Amino acid sequence: MCLPGRIHLSMGRMGEALASFEAGLELAEGQGHWEEEARLRHQMGITLWKEGNLEDAALQLRKASTLLDTLRKQSQWSKDQRRNAFHLQTETLHSLQKVLVCLGRLEEALLAAEWEKCRIPLEVGRGKEHCPATPAALMELVRRQKASVLYFSIIGSTLFTWLITPQKGVVEFVEQSLEVEGGEGTLIEQHLENMRESLGVNVNSSVTSPACADGGSGRENVEEEEGNYLRFFNRSHLLNASSYSLSSLFSLGSVTGSIASEAGSRCGSMRSAGPSWQGPSCLLALYELLVAPMDQFLPPPSQPRELMLVLDGDLHLVPWPVLKGPSCNEFLCERFSLLVLPSLSALRTGHKGKSLVASEEIPSSVVVGNPALPNAVRAEWGWPNLPYAEQEANIVGELLGAKPLVGPAATKENVLRELADAQCIHLATHVSWQLSALVVSPGGIVEPGPIKDKENGEDQETASDLSTSLEVPPPSEFLLTATDILNLKLSAKLVVVSSCHTRDERQGRASTQGVLRLVRSLLAAGAHCVLVSLWPVPDTAVKILLRTFYSSLLQGARLSRALSEAMMTVQHTKHFAHPANWAGFLLFGVDARLSNKVALMGQALCQLLSTPDKCRHALRVTLHLVRFRYREDASSGESG
Repeated sequence: MCLPGRIHLSMGRMGEALASFEAGLELAEGQGHWEEEARLRHQMGITLWKEGNLEDAALQLRKASTLLDTLRKQSQWSKDQRRNAFHLQTETLHSLQKVLVCLGRLEEALLAAEWEKCRIPLEVGRGKEHCPATPAALMELVRRQKASVLYFSIIGSTLFTWLITPQKGVVEFVEQSLEVEGGEGTLIEQHLENMRESLGVNVNSSVTSPACADGGSGRENVEEEEGNYLRFFNRSHLLNASSYSLSSLFSLGSVTGSIASEAGSRCGSMRSAGPSWQGPSCLLALYELLVAPMDQFLPPPSQPRELMLVLDGDLHLVPWPVLKGPSCNEFLCERFSLLVLPSLSALRTGHKGKSLVASEEIPSSVVVGNPALPNAVRAEWGWPNLPYAEQEANIVGELLGAKPLVGPAATKENVLRELADAQCIHLATHVSWQLSALVVSPGGIVEPGPIKDKENGEDQETASDLSTSLEVPPPSEFLLTATDILNLKLSAKLVVVSSCHTRDERQGRASTQGVLRLVRSLLAAGAHCVLVSLWPVPDTAVKILLRTFYSSLLQGARLSRALSEAMMTVQHTKHFAHPANWAGFLLFGVDARLSNKVALMGQALCQLLSTPDKCRHALRVTLHLVRFRYREDASSGESG
């Protein structure tokens, strides 16, 4: 029914095209062909848009989207039918956004972008859609919390950006072109590729190689621009005058207080006298494209230092923490605690699920590290033994009071059995970004067998008769896929996917599709927040970051704040100021705290001490209760 109208449309005969679509629409409605009706309304909307009738175009596109929404939820539809309806609805919502922007109805355009993003939980096979029905309902979600929101939508070669604040709603909107003059791809793709080269974070690059793991200078061959960038770090930060030593960092419980007090300044503050921007031009270009248009509207220091990002497409691969302007001496992760939301609707749905009651114990945790693999799997897939991942698992397990599942114990069966009730999940394993899967042990392995290093021919491990078989088990035995995860019911506040140790180019670098599929499956399964690394990171830098991160969490910090403090700790540590060591970590999901009475008490005391003039009475009561409990304990000890 669409074909005659599309022919007229391609020839520029708008009137004939509309007449053909209207005739087909009448026939489709009469026969109950909803899918065809949706296609016809979509085509009518496009035709009316080209004709300049924007109001009617928006009406038809909205009706088409609503109809496709209903059709996608029909249980009798095949996967192919749902997929086709999903793609057509995506095109429809993209067109609707553009039409509404042309009409100047920016909040309605934002709502159309939100409708597109919040369909994902249903598409990955879990959850229900919770899309606001009106712009007012969407703005209410933002008003209920304190953070400002940068919201992005990519439509072809066009980037729409909204800045939304809890107090004022949409305060700024920018439309920008992503076209590359005389080239292929988009500006974002170009800047990301240049960023990887400049920071040296491509797979198997020198910056992220194991040679740099202990803070050695393995960067002699880095280009001059990157060298200037390193010198900028060394002299522009207050803590670099007496940077932390590795021994002091590994003995620290937390560096929250010292760093937070030093890093509280903003652009134009006491650090404004430092050097101007000397980093890679691609990072400055990303800042100018994504943040600079909104910079003057972002919250001042007196307001909450939190920024939520609702991203689209390749923006999920941008190292947001390291972005900064030419006249600002603070990175974005120093100015704000950053959190990536799948959609604004996540603000309403993110905390529903299994109730987690605070206890005096450290939160229940599952820690997985360096799963053992047969030789044949390692040789075929390029996954070497990960002793540093096992060390990482032991460090995290000690902090969280959990016995790590490492080596042969990290089987798929054991991991799946432990995940459901854990409040915190830490997975230090290989990750296949191509398959959106975590690598676990297939079981039946006593200890890892030998595998030759292809570069120098040396044995990497000790032999084992059980693991020298040339037979490769099926991938389903050693891959924890997104589909496997979707079959779980998680209650975790935090899932850490520590892929920092996977450096083999055969697995590919983190891709938009690979990252999103894995993250969305974890969120759809019930996790509140997921931490991932966008590139391999030197092992010692990872240990510093994770020790600081978990120490902050156990003292009551929110996830986003704990990550900001951890990144700043690595940044201010000798040998690790380079952003390749800390800027690739992103938090996806809804902010939270670990439910632990000690942590909650610590957080409450911190809040009291931050405003003693307003909380003097509460502090007196607290001191009285502490003294009373101390006397009780002393009396019971004497009587015993």
